[in-house]
Amino acid sequence: MKLRPLPLLALALSAFLAWGLDTSGPALAADRLSVSMSRGGEQELVIDAGPAYAGKKYIVVGSASGAFPGTLQGGVRVPINYDSYTELLLLNLHTPAYSGFDGYLDTQGRAKAKLRLPGTTSTTLVGTVYHHAAVILGGKDQSVQAATNAVEVLLLP
Repeated sequence: MKLRPLPLLALALSAFLAWGLDTSGPALAADRLSVSMSRGGEQELVIDAGPAYAGKKYIVVGSASGAFPGTLQGGVRVPINYDSYTELLLLNLHTPAYSGFDGYLDTQGRAKAKLRLPGTTSTTLVGTVYHHAAVILGGKDQSVQAATNAVEVLLLP
């Protein structure tokens, strides 16, 4: 019996499954997956890391260049590709546009954050998809202990 090599698609799928579909850890959910640029709006994000992470610090990070392959931080895969949007978000964490994007998880290991976009007549960003994920920090050095899945928001006209 002659063995045939595994097709490239099957290899890619197995790599994707190994990297990105762990549903046992902290989760991030969104109330909507798009926001109108002309009307403005909000996307509410809910972090549910579970009681094991109660009281831990979290930061919601973002990317304009996708969630795969992501970034490795201390052995934890964060499903965010580091780019200029990541930097912009981190520099503006304490602004109304990124309400609750950093803080501490409650006694159940949960928190809420809101992405707020004002209405604009500019169409420059229409069609852009941003991804967000939360990282949970811990230890004396506040290193990344866990990361949620990524959720997206599509900017509509």
